[in-house]
Amino acid sequence: MGARRGGERGDPRPGDRCDLGARAAPQRRGRGRLPRRRVRPARAARGGRPARRLDARPRGRVEAAVRPHRHAEPGPLGGGAVSAATPPDVPEVPRASGFTGPDAPALSDLQNCIHCGFCLPACPTYIATGQELESPRGRLHLIRGVVEGKVEPTPRLLSHLDLCLQCRACETACPSSVPYGRIMEDARASVMADRSTRPREWAMRARLLRNVVARPRVLRAALWFGRVYTRSGLQRLLRGPLGRLLPEPLANLEAQAPTLDRAPFRRSGELVERRGDGPRVALLTGCVHGELYPQTHEATVRVLGHLGCEVIAPPEQACWGARPAAAGAGAAGRRRALRNIEAFEAAGVDAVIVNAAGCGAAMKEYGRLLRNDEEWAERAERFASTVRDVLEFVATLDFERGLGRVEADVTLQDACHLAHGQGILAAPRAILDAIPGVDLHEQATPDRCCGAAGLYSTVQAAMSREVLDAKVADISGTGASTVVTSNPGCTMQIQAGLRRARRPGEVLHLIELLDRSYAAGFEEARA
Repeated sequence: MGARRGGERGDPRPGDRCDLGARAAPQRRGRGRLPRRRVRPARAARGGRPARRLDARPRGRVEAAVRPHRHAEPGPLGGGAVSAATPPDVPEVPRASGFTGPDAPALSDLQNCIHCGFCLPACPTYIATGQELESPRGRLHLIRGVVEGKVEPTPRLLSHLDLCLQCRACETACPSSVPYGRIMEDARASVMADRSTRPREWAMRARLLRNVVARPRVLRAALWFGRVYTRSGLQRLLRGPLGRLLPEPLANLEAQAPTLDRAPFRRSGELVERRGDGPRVALLTGCVHGELYPQTHEATVRVLGHLGCEVIAPPEQACWGARPAAAGAGAAGRRRALRNIEAFEAAGVDAVIVNAAGCGAAMKEYGRLLRNDEEWAERAERFASTVRDVLEFVATLDFERGLGRVEADVTLQDACHLAHGQGILAAPRAILDAIPGVDLHEQATPDRCCGAAGLYSTVQAAMSREVLDAKVADISGTGASTVVTSNPGCTMQIQAGLRRARRPGEVLHLIELLDRSYAAGFEEARA
C-alpha cells in the first residue's frame, strides 16, 4: 500500500474563481500546473524625454507612471500579446537603455506581459503588502520603465526588485509564459555591472556569496563556529526556556541557526561501484548542502546505489553559483558553469543528479547562461539536458522495489525551484504515494514560498518572517508531524519557523524518507 492522501487530485476546472486572499490557492496556467486538491480541515488554527528620477516624486505619482490604467486589462498593452512569443510585427528590439552589460533584460520578454493579474494571488510579497509595486506585474512595469528610458534605476526603484523572493510562482500562474525569473536575474546582473547604479548592499551581498559561500575552505572555516556553538551545548540551552529571555533580534537569529551535529559530506570520486548495466550518474555535492545537511547526500548515495546506479562525485566540480547569480553576479555564475561543464563532461555520466532544487533549476539553464559564448553555448545546452533532480530521476526507475513500512503523517513543501523553476510536481507525490505507511496531508498552498530564498531571510528579515509565518500556519493546519522538502534552504527555513512557533515536527528531504523506507524493507526481508 502507498501513502494515504489527505485529498483528491485533479486538474483545475474551467471557470474556477481566482481568490486574491492570502490563503487562496493560486490558479495555475502554463507548465507545471499544480493539481487541484481537496485539503483536510485544519486541526489548528521613449519619445526623447529625459529620464525621471523615480525617488524625486510622491509615491502615488510614481505608481501612476508604471501602473496600467484603470481599465487596461481587457486588451494588449504596450505591444504585448497573449502568447509566449513576440508578435511578428514587432521590430527587432534594442537592449535596455537604462541597463548595461550582456545580461540586460530584453524588451521582447517584457512585452509578453498582458497585465491580466493572474500572478497577483501567486506572489507572496503582493499577498503580504497588497502593493502593486511589490507584485510581479508591478516589478515588470518598473523594469520596462528603465528599459524604455522613462525612469532611472534609483535606490528606491531597486528596493522593489530587492523585495522579490524570486520564487517564480508567477511563471506557473502566467498565461503568457512571461519569463519573470530570467527578467529579474538579468536586471540584477545588469545593475551589478554598473558601478554608478549598484547599491552598496547588493555589492556586499555578492562579495559575501562569492568569497565565502562559493569557496569551500572559507565556508568551512566560517561554519566551524557554528559547530562549536552546537557541540558546546549552548545551542540546546538557548532553545529551551532560557531562550525566551533573548531579545527578539537575537532570538530570530538563533532560530535561523542550523544544528551542526554531523560530520560534513566531503567525499568525492567513486561513491558506489557499477553493478550490472545500471546508469552511471554524478552527484553535485555543492557548497552549503554537504556542510549543513550531509545526511541528505548520504541518503541520496544509498538510494541511487539501491537502484543499481554507479555514483561518482567529480572532485573538480564547483559551487554552481546559484545565489551569486540570483544576487546579480552573472560573470561569476558563468565562470562556475564552465568549470562544472568541464568536470561533469570528463566524468562521462548518463545524468547529473542534484538534490537541491535551486541548484538543479540553475544548472538546467546553463544553455541560456552561456548563450552568447560561441565556444560554450552548444556544450552548455548539451550538459543542461543531462541534469536531473534526484526525485525526478528516481521516479523514472523501478524505485518501488524493496520499500518497507514507515509510519509517518507527512506534508509536502513543494520547493519553489522544483515546482516553478523546473515544473516538477508529480514525482515527489508519486514517491510518497508508494511508501507504505505514509499518510500525506496536503497543505492549502503547498507550492507557496516559505521565505528562505538564499540570504533573503537575512537581508529582508521582516518580509521573510511574514511569509514564513503564513507557511508555518499552513503546515500546522494539516496536522502532519513531518515536513518533507527538496531544497536545503527550505529545510532550514521551515525548521526555524517551527522552532520559533514552538511546534514540534521533523523537517527532512524526501530522499531521506525514501532511504528510511528502503532500510525498513531490508529489515523486513531479513525477519
